[in-house]
Amino acid sequence: MAKDLHLSIIAEGVETENQVTVLTEAGCSYQQGFYYSTPLKQENLLRILGKNRDESAPYLSED
Repeated sequence: MAKDLHLSIIAEGVETENQVTVLTEAGCSYQQGFYYSTPLKQENLLRILGKNRDESAPYLSED
């Protein structure tokens, strides 16, 4: 329905690679959850904004 209405789809609570695969194949535009990162402290979030995944890795493991 969201696709027919030209809306972006955001899935929350994504925790596994299988969920990422299924959601992507279903056309889910955006995903968030522990699969990507645990909740971050504000200072670590500010450090990683604008960086690529490899540059961000040390800050993601600090929390």
